[in-house]
This record gives sequence, C-alpha cells and structure tokens, in this order.
Amino acid sequence: MVVCDPLRKGFPFPTTFWLTCPYLAQRANSLESAAGVPELGERLGRGSEEEWIVFNREHALVRVFLLGPSMAKSLRKDNPAVWESLTSTGVGGIRMKGTFSVKCLHLQTASMIGLGWHPAGDWLLEKIGDPECGSPGDHPCAER
Repeated sequence: MVVCDPLRKGFPFPTTFWLTCPYLAQRANSLESAAGVPELGERLGRGSEEEWIVFNREHALVRVFLLGPSMAKSLRKDNPAVWESLTSTGVGGIRMKGTFSVKCLHLQTASMIGLGWHPAGDWLLEKIGDPECGSPGDHPCAER
C-alpha cells in the first residue's frame, strides 16, 4: 500500500491509501465482480453508523495531517471550498452526512490497512484475506 498526496492539481484527491499488493488487488477485483460492494454496504448498514462516521472522519484527518500545518492553514484561508471538501469527505470522497455508501473495495481494503481498522474489518478479512504476508515467500502471491 502507498499513501497518496491529499491534493492533486489543487483539488482533493479522494484516494489516500492505494492498494499495491497484486494478490489483494486481485482478491478485491474478484469480490467486486461477485457483488461485494453492495454486500459490504449491507453489512455496514447492519452495524454501527457511528463507527462508519468515525472511520471516514479519521480518513479525513489523515488527509489534513498529510498536508502539514503550513499547507493546511493556507488552504483553509485561501481556498475554503477545497478545505471543506477535503475535511467533509471520507474514503473515496464519500460524504459523511446522510446515508452512507461504499465505493471500491480496493479503497476499503487499503484504508483498513492504512488506518489499522475498518467498521467491517471482520467481513473484509474473511472475504479478501489477511493483508499481512509476513514473509513474502509465505504469501499466496508467491505461488504464481
């Protein structure tokens, strides 16, 4: 996983954590093809809405932290619309007000790894698999 700059050409870039492991990316692809996005949405809908809001707020706070104090202060003062967008959206640009939605499972998996938790982490781990490979030779992608 890599961490992306929170701004691209002066506008919020919604993907903070980028999934780079080919094995996990393939697992996310397969799960998305098998209707995993709506399944995760249903799973989250049965859980705590507060956890989902906290997860997305933590994601927004990470983006602000990545800006650094000087850039954050400047952006807040000089471009309040971009600041508002950056601080009011969560994983993948998801709005944190109203009904929650899930977009890409790659984003959800990478964000779970990056933040260290996910409101449906048990579901993601069951469906995608353990993101930690320990020794690269022990991970399923090494068998390819």
